[in-house]
Amino acid sequence: MLKQNTFLKGIKYLNAYYTNFNFNINDNMKLEIWYNIFKETEDETYTNLVKKYCVDNIYAPQSPTHLLQYAKDIMIQSKTTPEAAWEKALGTLRETGYDFKRTYEKVQDTNIINSLKQMQNELTGILTKDIPFVRNHFIEIYKREIEREANTQTKEGLLSQLKITHNS
Repeated sequence: MLKQNTFLKGIKYLNAYYTNFNFNINDNMKLEIWYNIFKETEDETYTNLVKKYCVDNIYAPQSPTHLLQYAKDIMIQSKTTPEAAWEKALGTLRETGYDFKRTYEKVQDTNIINSLKQMQNELTGILTKDIPFVRNHFIEIYKREIEREANTQTKEGLLSQLKITHNS
């Protein structure tokens, strides 16, 4: 849980880094709104998020949601790339003789598994000539899956599971 003094340090850091940010720390309503977005976040994660945001962005966050979207983007970037996910999925399917149950056990990546489940009918008896089309469809589904997971984690206050490192 984010300590209020750590939260305030982050706001002060944003104020100092972005000269046009002008966050009034005496505005209790504004503080409450921003704090409620991040209150379930670990202190270190929040601090690193603020610092990394500053390094990576020219403009100050316009709202707490802006900073939260940045965290979602980091979550998505930390996942297996869609292309690598496809290669892993297809390779494991071939290795298991297209036994989906064994494939799910071997893959152990929820997003890949969910994508495969949505495409099971397409993948059963796939012809070599269809692989490029099926690959593109898998990548599209996989991207939606990782986006959905990032949205779910931030909505459920699971930002604390996000490990952000910032090299000072």
